[in-house]
Amino acid sequence: MLLPHMGSATIEGRIAMGEKVLINIRAYFDGHKPPDRVLPSML
Repeated sequence: MLLPHMGSATIEGRIAMGEKVLINIRAYFDGHKPPDRVLPSML
C-alpha cells in the first residue's frame, strides 16, 4: 500500500517502459499519432 509502483521495478519492466517511450517519440516525429497517448477526455 505504501509502495504501489514497486511492482514495475524489474529490469524487464523498466526496459519495456523505455521501449514504449521510444516508440511513442518515433511515431510523433514521423507525423503519426503516438499509440500510447493520453487524451483529456480520459482523465
